[in-house]
Amino acid sequence: RILRLVPDLPRLRISSIDSIEVDDNLMAAIATEPRLMPHLHLSLQHGDDLILKRMKRRHLRDDAIRFAETARALRPDMT
Repeated sequence: RILRLVPDLPRLRISSIDSIEVDDNLMAAIATEPRLMPHLHLSLQHGDDLILKRMKRRHLRDDAIRFAETARALRPDMT
């Protein structure tokens, strides 16, 4: 939405994103929007499901991995 509403914005960097909050619109932007920088900072904290549960995180390890794989499939230069 930001890129659509601010056409003069030269670039947008996404940071501290939770993979379960990603929707189809963001995935489409990852695939098609050159102004979206090709790196994401994911709010993971840990890679163990039990620890994530104890931290009251809403995602699991596999959710983060699946999101990263999908983002890389849509945009191979994504890190």
